[in-house]
Parts: sequence; structure tokens; C-alpha cells
Amino acid sequence: MKTQKTLLAHGFRATGCLFAGLALWAGLQASVHAQTYPSRPVKAVVAYPPGGVNDILVRHMAPTLGNALGQPLVVENVAGANGVIGNQYAARATPDGYTILFSSTPLAINASLYPNLPFDTLRAFKPVSMILKGTFVMAVHPSVPARTAKEFIELARSAPGKYNFCSSGIGSPAHLNGELLKQASKTSFVHIPYRGAGPCISDLVGGKVEVVFEGLAPLLPHIQSGRLRALAVMGEARSPALPDVPTIAEATGLNGLSADAWYGVFVPANTPDAVVNTLHDAIGKTMTNADVAKRLAELGLNAALSTPDELAQRLRSDVAKWERVIKTADVKVDR
Repeated sequence: MKTQKTLLAHGFRATGCLFAGLALWAGLQASVHAQTYPSRPVKAVVAYPPGGVNDILVRHMAPTLGNALGQPLVVENVAGANGVIGNQYAARATPDGYTILFSSTPLAINASLYPNLPFDTLRAFKPVSMILKGTFVMAVHPSVPARTAKEFIELARSAPGKYNFCSSGIGSPAHLNGELLKQASKTSFVHIPYRGAGPCISDLVGGKVEVVFEGLAPLLPHIQSGRLRALAVMGEARSPALPDVPTIAEATGLNGLSADAWYGVFVPANTPDAVVNTLHDAIGKTMTNADVAKRLAELGLNAALSTPDELAQRLRSDVAKWERVIKTADVKVDR
């Protein structure tokens, strides 16, 4: 019996040594991988079709980011379901740093918009860095007799359901920005979803709808030409491109309405921290490049670097915020 116990004890010690050895080996492998990363081209996943803002900004950043990493950055568009398909593709990739995801505000929105997502938004990814912030603008057709956001709210209250706002689709940031204002101001105006921002803005310029809460870049030429009137920017600060246009909080006196667009870089969960640090450093060098900054400014986008923890906190807070808006407005999509 004593011999049996002795053998068992030796066996447990041997097993413990084996597991310790395996853990050490795995750690050494991760360390070696991190030291040599990247040793081949890196795939940059864009969860939207070519030609959109996400795609344009990544393709503009790609050469400079590739130079900072020492390897080419290969852009791959994996579009569909408001970004869900591309996000899922990136979440399921090998966590080695060779697949990185460029994502944006809809990543947080989709967590509530699609109740049966094939991944957990807050657990499937490891944040690397926020890279940009963009501005949403509340703009109206000049025929609307309101020169401020507060005046528009008063108009909407006096004639519930009379005014229409368009968006690039159900559950898009432009849609939910409108729902957010409706909920905070206790007003009623009608949402009309379009297949993309282009047709929506075209009909707004043509006077077929009255108001929009869309990104600055596609609206700015129409605002500058007088074909549209900007009433407010939806972020916490005024836009350098529209310095005389107040924030939505300034314009209405209402709290909790600020909503800017953000763009960030993520990798699959379990990617080594050393790889994340390498990517973070390269992104910092890219976003401070003068040519990159100039091009992004032309798109109405401002560099907004963050730590991984800061991006994680922003994602968590936006998931909670848009969940409240979606539930209150009873927003549903078919997938």
C-alpha cells in the first residue's frame, strides 16, 4: 500500500512537472512569436464594402501602417449584415496578430440590434487602439422653418409625425441618433430607412425628407453650398469644419445626446499582449503621419488614439447606451 502511495505521489509530481514544462514551452513560444512579429503580411479586415468611409480610411492608412510594422497590410473586405459577417470572420481568426479588424460604432450597436449574434461582442475581441473620431450632423432641408435644433424640436412637438428623417438603414448610427433625440426630447418624427447614405442624402437635398443625422463628410459639401442647413453636431465638441454650428447639447439644453462616430482596431481574443503592443505602437506612428492626418481631415475625421483599456471602456459604454435606445424604440431588423 505504501509503495502504491509512493508511486502515486511520484506520478502526480511527474504530471505536475509535465504541465509546468508545457506552460513554460507555450510561454516561450509566445515570446518568440512576439519578438519576430510580424514576419509576414498582415490581413486588415474591413466589415463593409469597398468605397465606404471604413474602407477608404483603412486603404489610406495601409501603406503607412505597413511601413511601421515592416510588413505589407493587405485589406480584405468581408461585408454583410451591417458588419456582422466581417466581425465574425475576424473574431474566429487565429489569435496571432496576422488578422486585425478595423471596426467602428456599429460593432457596439449590433450587440443589441442582433439578439443572436454568433459571437460575444465584449469577449470575442481584444482592443488595440481607437484611431479616429468622426462627427454626426443634424441637418435639414432649407424649406424646414427651423434655424436651430431647439426650433426643430418645437416644430416636431407641434405637428407629431409630420416630419421625416432618413438614414442609411435600420439600426444604422444615423437612425439611432434620430431615435436618441426623439426619446430625449419626447417628440415624434418618422424614420425612413434607405439602402445607404447616398440615396438618403440625395432625397434630403431634393426635399423629399426633412432631416438627417448623418456623418459630416457626405453632408459637408451640401451644407457649404446652402443646399442643406446644419442645426447641430452630435458630438461633445464642435467640429473644426463647422465651427459656428453648436453641439446638440448646446443647441437643445438636453443631456445625454452626444454621439460621435469612432473607429478602432481590434484583434481576436487571446492574442498575445506583446503583439497588441507592437500593433499599438505602429498605429500611433501611422496616425501622427502628416499625409495620413491631412487625408483624414478631408474626410471630416480626427485622429483619436487611445490605450487598449480606453477602447474597451468605450465599447462597453456604447453597448449599454445603444441597448437602451434600441429597446426603447423597439428597433428590429431582419437578418
